[in-house]
Amino acid sequence: MADCAGISSILVLTGETSLKDLDESSIKPTFVLDSVADIVDILD
Repeated sequence: MADCAGISSILVLTGETSLKDLDESSIKPTFVLDSVADIVDILD
């Protein structure tokens, strides 16, 4: 959805989704983070 809109997407691995789920998905986010707190690191 974000890709179609031309914007970045973020997957935070603190909920239901695991790296295994991501590997098996055709949807790939721009960023994959371990914690919501890591969002600060990508806001440049």
